[in-house]
Amino acid sequence: LAPPETWQGEQSGALRAALARVAREAPRPWGEVQTCTARHLVLGGVGLGFDRGPFELLGSRATVRQGNLLRCDGATLAVGPAYRLVTDLGDDAAWTSLPGGIDGSRFDASYACWLDEWRRGAYHRIAPPDPAELELT
Repeated sequence: LAPPETWQGEQSGALRAALARVAREAPRPWGEVQTCTARHLVLGGVGLGFDRGPFELLGSRATVRQGNLLRCDGATLAVGPAYRLVTDLGDDAAWTSLPGGIDGSRFDASYACWLDEWRRGAYHRIAPPDPAELELT
């Protein structure tokens, strides 16, 4: 290695320049940096309202609410938990969140009925019917 006095000046100058450049940059909101689109599996990208988004993909690989964008072979893949489920073993109900809806038809009102709920980190309750209210036939 060269003696330190030959490169220390260059190193500290480069560090000062890099820190000055970072100080001038305004950080962008995370929702602008990391966005994704929920594309229809078959008709995604055709422009007839099958896709939803773009919207911010919250989280990172190191957060409880994970969300990552991976670039692979020219494509961007959004990776994160699609289905979320919270249960209490003392209750027959569960709290759930799914990014999508019930019906696969884009023209049905339930096509993406749970997408906004999933994006907000909200849940809805699902429970079996109360046996006392069931009528056997």
